[in-house]
Amino acid sequence: TNRFGLALKSTGIGIALALITAAIYVFSKFGDTVEKTSEKEKSLIETQKNLNSALKEAAPAYSNARQQVETLKNEVELAKKGFISKTEVVNSYNDTIGKTTGQVKTLDEVERKLVEGGDAYVQLMFKKAVATALFQKASTLAAEQATSQLYIQQQQLIKDLQNKKNAGIELSEFQKIILQGAEKTISKSNENIENIFESAKKKVKEAADFAKDNKLNLSNGSGGNNDAAKKLAEEAK
Repeated sequence: TNRFGLALKSTGIGIALALITAAIYVFSKFGDTVEKTSEKEKSLIETQKNLNSALKEAAPAYSNARQQVETLKNEVELAKKGFISKTEVVNSYNDTIGKTTGQVKTLDEVERKLVEGGDAYVQLMFKKAVATALFQKASTLAAEQATSQLYIQQQQLIKDLQNKKNAGIELSEFQKIILQGAEKTISKSNENIENIFESAKKKVKEAADFAKDNKLNLSNGSGGNNDAAKKLAEEAK
């Protein structure tokens, strides 16, 4: 017990942090054989889990886009029968869907655009919303990590122990375990965040390609407009 206490004291860190970090490392080492064979599977499962969450968050964007299309279709019919102004419908189209599908001047153009590109518009809004949801999740996790007390302490721990090594001070076995555990924890956390960012970029690229194929404007309309989407939209032209 005294030797363990001295080891903790020599690391210059709190008991709780040391135990948590050591436990993470020991558990990881214990499962290394299994982990090597299933790391790819775990990554795929986590990626699908994040995607499922993004799809769920993007559902309202799909619903809103579909509602816009159906509402305008109904307004076209009402305008054709003289119940509402044709100009009003044209303006309504240009102020909403038209920002993505292209501006029009007549009611006939509104009707044609809705028939030819209504479904594509809905799909594009959904794709953009999925990408935005993934970007937001990754950004939130990154912010939470950066402000996490445990993360800050582990970073300081790594810095302190690395400084000792660089100064030629031999680390104890316990200190080595603590150092490796902290490094592995941070590495896995960073990898998870980076994977989500990569998934988001792929989804934006998919949206950009879809917009190009359907002659739609990616950087306008709802569904998760962001700088990354604009940049990739330019690359897809």
